[in-house]
Amino acid sequence: MTEGLTIIRYEQSERLKEDGSNWSFWKTRMVPYLKGSRLWPYISGTIPRHSDTGTEKMVRWEEVDAQALTIILMNITPNVQAGLDCSSSKAAWDGLLSRYAQADPIAQNLALSRLHAKHYTEGGMETVPSHIAELQRLRETCGGLGVHISDAQFAGVITLSMPTPSWDPVIGTLGGILDPKLIISQLYTEWSRRQGHTSTDRDPNLVFQTTWPKCDNCGCTGHIAAKCWAKGGSQEGQYPEWHKGNRGTYSSDKDKAVMGTPIVWSYGYASQLDIWFADSAAAVHVSPK
Repeated sequence: MTEGLTIIRYEQSERLKEDGSNWSFWKTRMVPYLKGSRLWPYISGTIPRHSDTGTEKMVRWEEVDAQALTIILMNITPNVQAGLDCSSSKAAWDGLLSRYAQADPIAQNLALSRLHAKHYTEGGMETVPSHIAELQRLRETCGGLGVHISDAQFAGVITLSMPTPSWDPVIGTLGGILDPKLIISQLYTEWSRRQGHTSTDRDPNLVFQTTWPKCDNCGCTGHIAAKCWAKGGSQEGQYPEWHKGNRGTYSSDKDKAVMGTPIVWSYGYASQLDIWFADSAAAVHVSPK
């Protein structure tokens, strides 16, 4: 046996599957380990079976080759082992190559179809985190079959998998974002809010909302009494230049209706925050977003 070698054994879910969906991922992990363990020359055939049967060198070769074969067999599922030539580690590896190395167009199309057909159902048993996890698993399956799904493509798959019209306001804020991690983060946040994990005293039909101050003097939202221009306010009569033509109408029912409607929305993430100045003295805030 190779001295000091620790035999690796993956969890059941990480072993080579019968459908070969994780072949590329499995091989990428297995080959470096076998090379680092000095077992790869036996699997690749660089060190062939010794011709002198019964000699110490032959016994040594069979011992190391059996170790390499054992590692392979311990990391594939029983259904993969069925029908596999296990006379040597090279024979077993060559059998896996012939079975999984050649991409199967039918399997590729099926995996891709399953990825695009996966949709989240509002109010069902599935949660948004489990839905995203399944999408990631289906993406990995496509990769294992040789179908590369870029981050930009996967971002599109995620957004299109969310139901309409209930999630349209959320998806609308994600336009132009091609990083799946950012999209997933926003979806998790909104799902958590809808589940009541965050404040529940807001309108569920709104996505990103701001908390607006209410003036104790005139009853309008958007400012406080200390900055109120209306009669009785701390800045009574101190209207700015742009508002001089509207004196006397500030506290009208029409203005109250406008000022009482929260219309400033914003969103951001850790690496690229949006900074807002809500108390800008403007009656209406306009944003390119």
